[in-house]
Amino acid sequence: MENVIVTAAGLQALINAEQTGTDTVKLSKVIYSSTAITASTSSVLSDITDIVATLTSVSGTITSDHSIHISAGDASENSYTVKTIGIVTDNNVLFAVVSSDDGLLSKIATTQAYVSFDMELTQGNPEYITFGNTNFLNPDATTTVKGIAMIATAEEALAGESESKIITPATLKNAIFPKGSNYLYSALRDYVPGDMVYNDGKVYFCKVANGPSTVVVAPTNKSYWMLAIASDPWSTFPTGTVMPWVSINPVPSDWLIFNGQSLLKSSYTELNNFINADGRLDDPNDSDYLILPDMTGRVWQGCSSYSDVLTALEAGLPN
Repeated sequence: MENVIVTAAGLQALINAEQTGTDTVKLSKVIYSSTAITASTSSVLSDITDIVATLTSVSGTITSDHSIHISAGDASENSYTVKTIGIVTDNNVLFAVVSSDDGLLSKIATTQAYVSFDMELTQGNPEYITFGNTNFLNPDATTTVKGIAMIATAEEALAGESESKIITPATLKNAIFPKGSNYLYSALRDYVPGDMVYNDGKVYFCKVANGPSTVVVAPTNKSYWMLAIASDPWSTFPTGTVMPWVSINPVPSDWLIFNGQSLLKSSYTELNNFINADGRLDDPNDSDYLILPDMTGRVWQGCSSYSDVLTALEAGLPN
């Protein structure tokens, strides 16, 4: 956008306010014109014709000893192209103006038109300027001031040096997991314990760092990786975890009900290795299958020896 010019009349109004110490200069409206003018310090309100919008939703703030920030918005359904913008006081003095033959902004019925200006005052004290009564502002954002800010690039996020730029979820993920959103797993020597990778909605921590350079290890290999965070929290429990399920909702995926069902070992290798090391759950009719305990109508009971694990015992309770 072209430079904003503070008019001689606007500056004089500010100087008068400072000298009298009483009346302030209130910037109360912003006008849009579809016609370009030759903007200068001598410009006055009557120079601006073909007004397409008058914005009375004006807000502002003093940003330094010699500068101010002002914002205005139009949420109407009007359509127009703006070539001149004037900032006007409550006494109809053209305080500042900006104009361009190429146009400053365009609005269609389905959009809103908001403008923000930062003006450096070479004369006059901005403390004698007040603004409209709306509460939206777009000054530079700081830790104490709400406002606008630039978005950091992935490189800036990794460098961690900027105190004024913000990070989006995408740049944050890339900063935490710089090897990519879905890492192409290469030789194991690329990793050290504590490295994190993100893959298919899950976060894994590297546990082991060594291995032949020809080995390609995906994070699902539990010898090298530990699942830390997953979009499905039930998937973070280790194989062999047993718990009661009292919800009316379906059992989470990858979990099995202890109802005596028969499972093909080759489809449940980890479960078979963990819970059936001695073959006690083998299907007596087919060793390629294991049979889960049937807890229907039964309760868990502590045991004193490993040989009693997963064994159904007579309770010996009175009828």
